[in-house]
Amino acid sequence: AFGMAGLRIGLAFGNPQVMDLFAKVKYPYNISSAAMMAASSLLNRDIRSEIDVLKRERERVSAELCCVRGIEKVWPSDANFLLVKVEDADRLYEFLIGEGIIVRNRNRVRSCAGCLRMTVGRPEENDALIAALEKYSKQRKG
Repeated sequence: AFGMAGLRIGLAFGNPQVMDLFAKVKYPYNISSAAMMAASSLLNRDIRSEIDVLKRERERVSAELCCVRGIEKVWPSDANFLLVKVEDADRLYEFLIGEGIIVRNRNRVRSCAGCLRMTVGRPEENDALIAALEKYSKQRKG
C-alpha cells in the first residue's frame, strides 16, 4: 500500500505466535538510514485514496482479464497482484517481457503450474498490460 518495495522495505504485523513462525523462515535485514527516513515519511501519509484506487483497479483488471482469450482463471485477490492461470505461462511471460511488461512467472512454483503473477499498478500501467495481453491473444489466433 505504501509503495516501499523499491526501498526494499517490508513490514509484518501479527500475532506473536505467527511472527515467531515467520521469523524462522524469513530473516530481518538491515536498512539504510535514507531508506528508513523515506519509510518513516511514507508511513505518516494518509494513503486511503491511493488504496481505494488500487482496489478499483484490481477489480477492473480482474474483470478485463477474464475476457482475454488464453486466460483460464483469475483467482480472487485482496492484494496488489492477481494470480492468473494461462494456456502457456512460459510463452506469455516471454512475450510480456518483450513488450516491456514485467510479471512473475510462477509456472514452476508448487501449486501454481501455468500461472503468472500480475501486479496491479496505476491505471495507465494496467491499460498497457491489458493491451499487451490482447495483442498476444490476436497473434496466437492468427
